Amino acid sequence: MDGGRPFAGLKVLDLSQGIAGPQAGMMLAQAGADVAKIEPPEGDWGRRIGKRFGEHCAVSLAMNRGKRSLAVDMKSAEGRALVRRLARSSDVLIEGFRPGVMARLGLDYPSLAKECPRLVYASVSGFGQEGPLSERPATDSVLQAFSGMYRANAADDGLPRRVTFFPIDMVTGIWGYGAIVTALFHRQTTGRGTHLDLAMMRVAGAMQAIDLIKYRAEGPAPEIPLVPLGAYRTRDGWISLSVLNDGQFKALMEAMGSAELARDPRFVDAAARRENGATLQAMLEREFPKRDTADWDQRLGKAGILSAPIADF
Repeated sequence: MDGGRPFAGLKVLDLSQGIAGPQAGMMLAQAGADVAKIEPPEGDWGRRIGKRFGEHCAVSLAMNRGKRSLAVDMKSAEGRALVRRLARSSDVLIEGFRPGVMARLGLDYPSLAKECPRLVYASVSGFGQEGPLSERPATDSVLQAFSGMYRANAADDGLPRRVTFFPIDMVTGIWGYGAIVTALFHRQTTGRGTHLDLAMMRVAGAMQAIDLIKYRAEGPAPEIPLVPLGAYRTRDGWISLSVLNDGQFKALMEAMGSAELARDPRFVDAAARRENGATLQAMLEREFPKRDTADWDQRLGKAGILSAPIADF
């Protein structure tokens, strides 16, 4: 095994499109696997999301680096035969079709497992391979709506907002990579592959597990967990701040030249800071604009405060 490329020699057949499945395939490629991406003759629809750079866009460049690409018409008997032949020599197959499509093509896991018992077969879908919503089409945006992420990302105006960087797609791909690696490890013991049902809705729920538990315990208006926490405007930009305990709050107040506030009964511990959060936030919002971001970054960093300038691209 190549220490820098642990999956050198592993063969992966990536039939998925877009982001979630291709992300898992890309991670395998980066780890040394030989990933063959099968696209329809018109190309992966992920090539057409946003501005084009030649035959690609930002999505397809990010999600498909390190792969070989082959155009195959899987609607034809010849195309299906080619995919079946490639699957026989593959260790992993990734697909992202709506549940039932691969079965109609004769390329589902039960069909291929008869010929390829060691194949690890990963199916990516919105709501899983079975269940009342299994055939419902889904995208990252749809899953953000279904899972409550739009609401969780609402600003002070209460309007639901989409998280813009395709978080559910991306994390599904990362979890898919982990599931595939786990299945390959299991294959070393059993000698057999398996079928992985990678449902984006399950991932969306897992991503918000802490908030879901808090909702169950505290109701629809849970306490703010930490104060101060979040983004603060400086003289020339923004800085992020996270204070986890009383010691860090004391250090923050000292760095801001207000050491006496750490002893103020309103802010003396986490519970008091939550109760008087609006007052504390207003004080911080008045103080941070007095200095540049770089100045605050240096001061807070020297004091050991969890903070960082808020960057842009």
